[in-house]
Amino acid sequence: MAKTLTQIRASVEKYVQDRDSNLNSEDFDDAIERATLALSRRNPYVLFNDLAGTGLVFEWALATTYIPGLSSISRVIYPWETDDSYDPVDPLDIDEYMVYEKTAGAWYFKLIGRTPSASETVRITYSSKHVISDTASSCTITNPDHEFNVICLAAAFCLQMLAARAIAVGNPTLGADTVSYQTRSGEYSSRAKELIEQSGLKSYMTEEAKGFGAFFSAGESTDTSNLLVKIS
Repeated sequence: MAKTLTQIRASVEKYVQDRDSNLNSEDFDDAIERATLALSRRNPYVLFNDLAGTGLVFEWALATTYIPGLSSISRVIYPWETDDSYDPVDPLDIDEYMVYEKTAGAWYFKLIGRTPSASETVRITYSSKHVISDTASSCTITNPDHEFNVICLAAAFCLQMLAARAIAVGNPTLGADTVSYQTRSGEYSSRAKELIEQSGLKSYMTEEAKGFGAFFSAGESTDTSNLLVKIS
C-alpha cells in the first residue's frame, strides 16, 4: 500500500534529525514535492483517457493530469474498442495528432485529418506526475524502492536548507558562533550529497531543484521501462 504524505514526512524527518526544529512542515512538504517531481521524470505515473467521438469533434481538452513540460503522450489508439474479440490497430504516428495550448493554460489534444464518429473512441496514453497526499486512495507511488528514492532525495533537500540556514549569521536558533555555523553547514551538505546518491535521482533533478537542494549536472532520460498504468 502506498504511503501517505504524513508517513513519507515522518520517514524524511528520521533522516534529517532536525532536533532544533529549524524546519517546519511546509519545508518538509516542499522538499517531498520536489523529490516526487524528480521521481516522476525517471518513473512517470502513466494514465490513459478515452475520448469519445461525436461525428463533429476532432479535438478534446486534456485533463489537468496532463502537465506541460512534464507530461508526454506515448501512444494514441484510434479507433479504440473494448470488445474482447477486437483486433487492436497500430498506434497512430506522431504526425497524425498534436497537443497544443488553445488558450492560456488550456491544453488540447487534436487529431489531424480525422473526425471520429459517435460510435468511435480515441484512447491516449500519457505520462504524468506522481501524487503523495494524505488521501490514501490518491497516492500513486506503490513501489517501496521508489518511496525510498523520494525519501532520500527529500531528506537531502531538507539538509541543504539546514546548511544554508546554519551559515546565516545571527540565526538565534542555532546557538553557535560563525565557525560552528560553517562546520555544521558542511556536515549537512556532506550528508545531503550522500543521500542524493542513494536516491538514484541525481540525474533527474531540474535546474530549479538543484538550486534549491544540491549542485549537480542534470541529465535527461526517456526510460519508460517501469511505467505504472491506471484508468482515469
